[in-house]
Amino acid sequence: MKANFLKIEKPCEEKWENMTPNDNGSFCDLCSKNVIDFTQLSQIEISKILSKSKGNIYARVTSDQLKMPLLDTKPTHEINFPFKNVAAGIMIASTLIGCQNTTKGKVSVETEQIASTNSSNQLENKKTKTKPEQPTVPNVTTFKGKVTSEKTGKPIENAEIIFANAQKQFRVYTDFDGTFSMEIPNELIDDDNVVRVLYWNAKKTEEKESQFGYQGADYILTKSELKSDFNIKATKLEIYLGGIIGYPADYSPIVLVNGKETSYKEFQKAQEGKKSTCDINNKDFLFFESKEAIAIYGKRAKDGLYILTDKKRDK
Repeated sequence: MKANFLKIEKPCEEKWENMTPNDNGSFCDLCSKNVIDFTQLSQIEISKILSKSKGNIYARVTSDQLKMPLLDTKPTHEINFPFKNVAAGIMIASTLIGCQNTTKGKVSVETEQIASTNSSNQLENKKTKTKPEQPTVPNVTTFKGKVTSEKTGKPIENAEIIFANAQKQFRVYTDFDGTFSMEIPNELIDDDNVVRVLYWNAKKTEEKESQFGYQGADYILTKSELKSDFNIKATKLEIYLGGIIGYPADYSPIVLVNGKETSYKEFQKAQEGKKSTCDINNKDFLFFESKEAIAIYGKRAKDGLYILTDKKRDK
């Protein structure tokens, strides 16, 4: 099927902070254009704006939003879009979406913890001599490391670390010193393991370092890399300004809802609020591009992979 993607056709050289703020973004004196702030919107919200458009539109977007498909609400020929006001209260499902919990320290797991192999039923006491206990092999791997600013070298607190698997996701947040640690069941680890780092709630090391925050990133790690300390350098969030066009592309991503495949078409209908067999209520969304998608799910996910899981409820 077809899907539309965003593209910067006419880049603007003006800096966002030099523009005049207004209700829907800012006004660029250099271009004499209103520039809508897409960085604060989901792809769903952007799609709804563009679906009603007939002319040119100027926007501020992140590099991640340029990679993320829009809802297929328009014909597949190339189209230009004008500025429109933004409708509020629409569900968010952007490129690097994860559950933005502010919990720090120990791992917050989306599914039940796997019990230790030492929890089997104890043997009844017998008069015969018992054999000495054999050392047990750990059934988990401890993945740990540190997140620091590439520019300042200072630790970044409250960055979110996600181990992404088709069936389960594990999340932890960096401590005040930038360190993190999570336990991953060995049965979920293979030769290509995807770890995502998000900075939505991360604390900046310096206020002037990055006005917009840090760039989220995905890493494909081997088994040995998961077992060693993994140091992550946070870089400045990539922001683009300019005239936006939409372009169509063939697109058939895999959609997983709690580990089960569902139709991408049904997923789109659910995002638009239409009747659908795909239940997206109270779900966390993760989207992966081709390379990471294949690492997680295989070659069938070459067009991308959506992973939806039930949000963890606090007891």
